[in-house]
Amino acid sequence: MAAPVRSATDQPGLFAGRSWWMYLVAMALMTGGYALGQLSGPGWLKSGLVFNLIGGSSVAALIVGARRNSGRSRLPWYLFAVGQGLFVTSDVLADNYERLFGSALPFPSIADPFHLAFYPFLFAGMVLLIQIGRASCRE
Repeated sequence: MAAPVRSATDQPGLFAGRSWWMYLVAMALMTGGYALGQLSGPGWLKSGLVFNLIGGSSVAALIVGARRNSGRSRLPWYLFAVGQGLFVTSDVLADNYERLFGSALPFPSIADPFHLAFYPFLFAGMVLLIQIGRASCRE
């Protein structure tokens, strides 16, 4: 009998069992550094760069986590990833508006549609998770 075919994300590796823990520690350190940086840290730590790196990394974490752990019920997690990507995009545009477009951030701005588009994806992902949870309770 042939061995089952495994995807690249299913292969055990050096950090396979610890990758979520390493991500958690790295993000806790970055978040703590960002929070402390608001009080007395260097300018680069107070910038939106660190904030957006934390948010952007969550998009990758959601996708990797969905691929590794969700089986057939990946869609809610992908919806969360798309929503988070839109949210980070809105922050990047708003934080860098003057550098990108040469004027002060207007209201409404180009960042607003990205920010508002986040909510339907979050809502849809939550509804799907509830449905999946209810279906598994019935089984």
